[in-house]
Amino acid sequence: MVQRNIAPPSLAGLLHTVAKFDDSVFERIASELAKPTSTNLSDEQYQRLCSDSDVEEADLRLFISFISFLYSQTEGLEGDVTSPLRDFLLGSVDDDLKSEIDRLSINISRLLNYRTSFESSEKRTRLTRGFLPFVIDSSSFVDLRTDFIRDRNGKLTGDIEKPVVIVQLMLTTDSLKEQERQTILQLDQDAVHQLQSTLNEILEKIRILGDSE
Repeated sequence: MVQRNIAPPSLAGLLHTVAKFDDSVFERIASELAKPTSTNLSDEQYQRLCSDSDVEEADLRLFISFISFLYSQTEGLEGDVTSPLRDFLLGSVDDDLKSEIDRLSINISRLLNYRTSFESSEKRTRLTRGFLPFVIDSSSFVDLRTDFIRDRNGKLTGDIEKPVVIVQLMLTTDSLKEQERQTILQLDQDAVHQLQSTLNEILEKIRILGDSE
């Protein structure tokens, strides 16, 4: 599932965090950015990256979001971008971090070499999402609803029948229209099995298409 990273709350604060990355962390990040997913890393990719680099996932997500921003800002530029990047970073940090600017500029500029992967990934994202709302998250509640027994006069007897199982499924989309951002569906157990059967069939069709490539 494609997810968009959030923008960093403060560039100066982000750079303070990134300054703690050693060179091996930048190399490990580069290996992920070179993949077809580019900056649209999956949760599994972030988890592996955290494990390999010993960096907090939240910090990695913010940094990858920053790289995505730089990709879009440097699109079309040719040649070495280290110098203009250094000037940009230098104007965004406090005095206590200026000694790290040269190292940060070199490491980040190397990551900008993967802009081609980013452009390809963005194109695939546009083809995937098209113009319709795209599901970006889902969650569910499972409830037991009580069936109270009444007598012939409609009065409660104090007894209950077997509870009814009900599922509420919420789908969240990336739609620009507020009314399309969340859809809540209600299902019983039979509807859940039907939905599961449909999804299993979709996965099988995807597998068949993959085998035919």
